[in-house]
Amino acid sequence: MERLIKARRNGRFQQIVEPGVMRFLDFATLRLEPGERRALETGAREYVLDIFSGMVTLVINTAGHSKEIFSRIGKRADVFTGPPVMAYIAPNSQWQIRAESAADLGLFSAPSAARAPAALMEGATVVAKQVGRDNWQRTVFRAGGKRAG
Repeated sequence: MERLIKARRNGRFQQIVEPGVMRFLDFATLRLEPGERRALETGAREYVLDIFSGMVTLVINTAGHSKEIFSRIGKRADVFTGPPVMAYIAPNSQWQIRAESAADLGLFSAPSAARAPAALMEGATVVAKQVGRDNWQRTVFRAGGKRAG
């Protein structure tokens, strides 16, 4: 298996790690222009949407028929500006995303039978911790809650 997979931008949606290349995980990027919308389904996979830059509104309908709306989330200019904004989307969910501004997104997915509710990690719900030392030091973020809005 190739251990170094390089992204090469070729439009709005790009599958970086194709399903089956890695045992469980796949990864894609999505670029949206202001006002652009996409509707997606998770199927038997759970997804994490990472908002690299821009602002979006996310509507998630889960298999249990619950509906979560995360309005105007994200606001970073790039991945180096502030903590991450990420949303968890359970398997067998339908979701729609609308770009409130130009947005660059990462889509991570893996097979799952989880029945967890949608969740949002942002702002005050993000806990930062410094790990490592010397030239191997970095900030690691973890979730501490959710916000529906």
